[in-house]
Amino acid sequence: MQAIYWDGNGMDTEEIRVWDRLKMHHLEELALIEIMRNPETGDYVMVLGIGIQKKLMTSMPEKMIKISCKKDEIMDILATYLERDILPSEGPSAARSSS
Repeated sequence: MQAIYWDGNGMDTEEIRVWDRLKMHHLEELALIEIMRNPETGDYVMVLGIGIQKKLMTSMPEKMIKISCKKDEIMDILATYLERDILPSEGPSAARSSS
């Protein structure tokens, strides 16, 4: 597997396999973000799972939010939810404890 690097903002990205993702089980899961497109209308639907809790062999969000929007609104919506509800402001698990 070949790593793909992008230096635009000092961020490294790498294409991984499912097994590589499974080996990351020790990391704290903060959110699940799905972006889907309605082929009939062209509108987008995002589902945000926030406050991920590990249950048996799966991860379950404490809350889920469905957002319908236009393509050009996606980045602003994600930025809002990342800042307000997902990314911790102080140490591990701060996002969950503040909600």
